Amino acid sequence: MLKTIYNNEIISSTLATPTLLSGTIIGTFQEDYRLCEADYLRLKTSKPVTLGLATTIFLSSLGYGISLIPKFLDKLTGKSVEFAIGEWLPLSIGMILSLLLYIIGLALPNDRKAVMKEIENHFKQAPKSHQIIRENK
Repeated sequence: MLKTIYNNEIISSTLATPTLLSGTIIGTFQEDYRLCEADYLRLKTSKPVTLGLATTIFLSSLGYGISLIPKFLDKLTGKSVEFAIGEWLPLSIGMILSLLLYIIGLALPNDRKAVMKEIENHFKQAPKSHQIIRENK
């Protein structure tokens, strides 16, 4: 039978220790990011200012485009229907303008981006440590 406790002895051969880590967990720990209510609200509600405008223009253009569907269906069934350039121009301008406003909104700084950057920097800089934790059974 192998000994399990060695005190003040010189060990000159390799010992097998199958139960050395039994009942233990190795965990990785890192400092928490303390999210205050103001930061939470910024994350929850901050959207680019141009997003609302882009959405309004896009939906208006889409509504206008839907009004062209009956004419398009008549053209598909072979009826003689002409589309004027004035019918396509507002639709095209609206779609392009809403896309541009959306892209500009993504590029501009806002409160949400600032908080997300702060959180990202925290987790990049906060040191990680590994610890062995014994389970209590």
